[in-house]
Amino acid sequence: MVELKLNYDELTEMSLDDAKKIIGEFDKDCFLEDIWEKVNGINYYVEVLDEGEWVDGGKYQYRTDIGVLCECDEKWNAVKRFDVAITSEITRSGSYFSDYYYEYEKLKVNKIIKKVIPKKIIPERTVVTLEK
Repeated sequence: MVELKLNYDELTEMSLDDAKKIIGEFDKDCFLEDIWEKVNGINYYVEVLDEGEWVDGGKYQYRTDIGVLCECDEKWNAVKRFDVAITSEITRSGSYFSDYYYEYEKLKVNKIIKKVIPKKIIPERTVVTLEK
């Protein structure tokens, strides 16, 4: 389970189908922070919440980034953050001494939900996470 650092009550609801249509218009061959698109006359971008660490798998390195979908004004300032998370799986090959080559998986879209963690050994708390 991924625990996201954001205030769930500040998010605006969006259906998963609408989010998937918007994300389908995005240029997917880039990092999340580089996604800025105008879809049906509305500006959207992805605010990165969790930039993963590169995990070394030998020839390839892997990283998972998670962001939240935002609507922007004409100057690209966020005016709404939606309850929709975008997950990007990235693979790279190469090295620090040569060029890196990046491959991007299809962006995944999940609803962001609140989940209560029951009290066991640690005290009960509420976290914001991705819907399964």
